[in-house]
Amino acid sequence: MIAQRLRLVPDVLLPLVLLGLFLFTPYRSVRVLSLAILVVRVLATVYGWLVPRFVRVTRERKIVHAHRYQPFEVELTIHNTGFLPIHYMTVQDTAANLVSHGGSFVTGLGPGQKKTLTYTCEGHHRGDFTIGPVMVRGADPLGFYKWERRLEVTIPVIVYPSVFALQMDEKTGLPSGSIQVMNRLYEDLTRFRSVREYMPGDELKRINWKVSARQGKLFSMEYVPSIYYPVLVAVNLTDQDYPNSQKQHLVERTIEMAASLVFFFVGLKQQVGLQTTGSIRGEEGHPRAPAKPGYGHAINLLEILARIGTSDGKSDFTERLLAQAIPTGGKVMVVTPPLKQGQADALLGLRRRGYDLRIFLATTHQMKREDTEVHGIKSFSIREQGTQLVGR
Repeated sequence: MIAQRLRLVPDVLLPLVLLGLFLFTPYRSVRVLSLAILVVRVLATVYGWLVPRFVRVTRERKIVHAHRYQPFEVELTIHNTGFLPIHYMTVQDTAANLVSHGGSFVTGLGPGQKKTLTYTCEGHHRGDFTIGPVMVRGADPLGFYKWERRLEVTIPVIVYPSVFALQMDEKTGLPSGSIQVMNRLYEDLTRFRSVREYMPGDELKRINWKVSARQGKLFSMEYVPSIYYPVLVAVNLTDQDYPNSQKQHLVERTIEMAASLVFFFVGLKQQVGLQTTGSIRGEEGHPRAPAKPGYGHAINLLEILARIGTSDGKSDFTERLLAQAIPTGGKVMVVTPPLKQGQADALLGLRRRGYDLRIFLATTHQMKREDTEVHGIKSFSIREQGTQLVGR
């Protein structure tokens, strides 16, 4: 406050001194000089008062989606809507909690001129962030009057969790889908492959009578064996289920595993749904999404996983999973920290009901081996570091 008052002293005192010299000094040359300086000072003040009101800043993009450590481009369009030139100004964009490579510019604009300023950012953590506001600062050409303006031009940024390539061999499911297998039990009668000589036991409807008549012996038709299956990715994000040691790291690895599973099965052209016990700030309930195919749906799931965090309640994720309507023949991918005995028993009951259940456990090297296995269910450990997330 004192510094601001000290800066106001020359702004107020100098014009008064110049006015006094002009009015009361007997010397003509002094009056002319003081009047000239006073006029320049007044014009600089008017210039500094008008110019910031003519500055406009816009953004073309309404929202930015990016993966962790993936640089993305940020554009600012600066427009001088006035009739006065802006000889010099600085433009600084704010990118809190993001790594900004640039964002500060020195430029000038003629009357009515526009300029597009570009720089790059990247997010080192998943989540939703905001870029902006924009600070614009400048001065009159002689530097008498300095001005600044804060423009609330913001843009939301959603940083997705990391997605890693997975390798899993899927051989069972429901017949007639998009995944080709070797098992002839899953032959798709709508996808003809070839003909072969008749074998005892072949159904009559398989016989190709035209080829058989031409060759003088019976031939049967073969079809492409293929399967499909809906997938439910169930993510345990109940805070109390995670150990205090490295809790945040295990949560992040859990979410990365869930995101990788979503893209793995969407890449196989399967329907994928999401069930969680986490929470999103400002929203009620636990985020979930029905099973749908396509990368557009996968992006929606990824956006949920980008914004989600653990829930403080005592919601048991196995109870929510058992209450979920799982389609017949569906696969359930459970991503969780090490299970309690009651949770393991509940999942084992679901497995005994005939569902193809896999468990992916977020673990650390300090955990005991018996804490990282679930007997009776195919389970994997999510490693602490690296892109090779799944290990037996």
